[in-house]
Amino acid sequence: MNAALTSASLSMARMAVLHRLAESAAPVGLKDLAEALGCSKSNASVLSDRMVQDGLLHREVDPTDRRGVLLSLTSAGSAAHEEGFAIIRRQEENLFADVSLQDRDALLRTLGQVAQ
Repeated sequence: MNAALTSASLSMARMAVLHRLAESAAPVGLKDLAEALGCSKSNASVLSDRMVQDGLLHREVDPTDRRGVLLSLTSAGSAAHEEGFAIIRRQEENLFADVSLQDRDALLRTLGQVAQ
């Protein structure tokens, strides 16, 4: 998946950030982003800093905590999220081309149970 996403200058880690921010109606704090990604705050900070430099994210000071930052998608970040998901969908379609819909559903149910 990472190899396919490189055509859009993305990775699964970047897609995870874009997706978390895309699903939020409000800017997301760095601590919340790190928790969603399952990584340390410092790792989330490094990743988000690079994405800010690349124009995918907007960073602002958290008005409730001067030491905190809030992150949101830029229009380029929204476009990258859409492009990345299109790539992921194509990869999934190729991967599961020979798997029946019934077997796909069973796999998704099982993975959902394991994830809980």
